[in-house]
Amino acid sequence: MSTQQLDPGDNAQPASRQEIHNVYATNGGISLAGSFKNCTIGGTHHFLSLFLNEEIEKVCEATPDRLLFHFCRFQDERYNNTINVLRSLIYQILEFSIDGPEVEQALQYFDTPEKAQFALSNFECLWTILEKLLAQQDLPTIFCIIDGVDECDSSHLLVAKLHDYCSMQAQNNHNTGLRLAIIGREIEGLDTFPSIKLDPDNEEKVHDDVAKTISFNLEPLARIPGFNEAIRSQVEKSLLERAEGSFLWVGFVIDELSRKKTCIEIQDTIQTLPKGLHPIFARMLHQIESNQRQTSALILNWIALAEKPLALNELAAVIGVQPGDHDLPIERVTQDRVMICHPILKLHNNQILFIEYLRSFASKPIKVMGC
Repeated sequence: MSTQQLDPGDNAQPASRQEIHNVYATNGGISLAGSFKNCTIGGTHHFLSLFLNEEIEKVCEATPDRLLFHFCRFQDERYNNTINVLRSLIYQILEFSIDGPEVEQALQYFDTPEKAQFALSNFECLWTILEKLLAQQDLPTIFCIIDGVDECDSSHLLVAKLHDYCSMQAQNNHNTGLRLAIIGREIEGLDTFPSIKLDPDNEEKVHDDVAKTISFNLEPLARIPGFNEAIRSQVEKSLLERAEGSFLWVGFVIDELSRKKTCIEIQDTIQTLPKGLHPIFARMLHQIESNQRQTSALILNWIALAEKPLALNELAAVIGVQPGDHDLPIERVTQDRVMICHPILKLHNNQILFIEYLRSFASKPIKVMGC
């Protein structure tokens, strides 16, 4: 019996089930157990998923239950489209499926190269295959996490399919089958699931953790002459009131405060800080020097709208960096251009990365005031 390699992002090549297994042998896993029901969880989702992986996997080790998982990643074409989500889940079920009529029906979609090519690139076809595999009679309970669904292109199509499947499962009073958790920020269709909103449902704990984060990150400001306990307490109180439970907001503000040299500058900055991530993002854009704004706006547009993270040489090409600009190497000029956009952008492994949460703000063309 043969099927096709289902590795997301790769061109499909004929492969046995064992070869498919080898392709995915290095993947990590997330397990769920107990009475975890089909629901969505919004908030700081990546940390939550890792926590579930470490804690609940221990419970599942002593049971026959199995897991399916997929981590969506913004700007990574291998992990940010619905077709590759389904391909990943299908492969994982095949790992522990037993040959039977449902598996035979599913594998018929791959019995010729032409059919396989179509199946692996068609959302509806892949969903049909997934449903057939989930219909196997002797499957154990399957727990499934899809993390970062908001980072996946056309995620509303996948969410709608999953909701219809889970609703049908509930109507038929199935005690086995798929137990699903979708973790991510709010998108179209997620409100149809029972939901846990981490921030409002845990407001007191989040408030305390934000307060600790602020206190810890203000310690370096003790280097400023006159920054005593009274001023520090005033700054902590003001930041906590304006942060509205957002660690990212705190990070942006601390970055700005760390560049101040006097208590007067600290106090003046505190008085002008807006509430909310979008206003603080706009503030950072407007703080870019006027002679750098046009190029910075061009860079931010390219980074925000690119399908994958751009490398330094790619960014240099699209913004028109030329040999000899500023009497510096092209790479140095490009790195400096990225640094001007800090902390909105960061450079990691020669790739320019955009702050994930703010990509929705920047998904429309950016115009920095003065351009």
